[in-house]
Amino acid sequence: MVQNVIGASLELEQKWNYTTSGISVSATPTLFDLYEDGTMDVIYGTNKDVTCLDDQGNLNWSYYTNSVVRGSLVVVDVDNDYKPNIVVGVSDSLRFFDYDGSYMRNTGTGYIMDAPSIVDFEGDGEWEFLVPSYLFYDGIYCINSNGSIRWSYTDISSPGTPDRVYGTPTACDLNGDGVIEVLFGSWDGYLYCLNETGHFQ
Repeated sequence: MVQNVIGASLELEQKWNYTTSGISVSATPTLFDLYEDGTMDVIYGTNKDVTCLDDQGNLNWSYYTNSVVRGSLVVVDVDNDYKPNIVVGVSDSLRFFDYDGSYMRNTGTGYIMDAPSIVDFEGDGEWEFLVPSYLFYDGIYCINSNGSIRWSYTDISSPGTPDRVYGTPTACDLNGDGVIEVLFGSWDGYLYCLNETGHFQ
């Protein structure tokens, strides 16, 4: 039984469950209508695969990653073909999948512990992905939608030492000048602000 703030009691019942092939699910599942049929699909990662279920808990597909998925997945059209793609960070790379679970490509990075952040720096319709790295002195990566590395920030000269970055970076126009800045926190005790080319602000 769950009691809400106005005192009414709600009785909850389980609609379905699904036993994962991996040992654990470490992050919030992502909901998206991948097949454009009016129902939400459930996409999540485990310690060894990426899995997609339909809204009734039936398996749509599963892809064996052989790497741990710690963060949530993001869904975005990376190829501008009007079809959703799935982007997920694992223990050694950022990986791209088609909506049906087909493997597309990957980019080697440090250990990724959280979801990538999506940003369009130029406003040209091409997405960039800001990826936190959990390796020592590794900072963050900015990866283009085609999988190439746009830039990475691992500068250890000022003012602190980028250490393990656990959480998703934030991208926004802080001062209203039309230029996007990148914010992320590190285990060295600093909050960092970079410009759109990955240089320290």
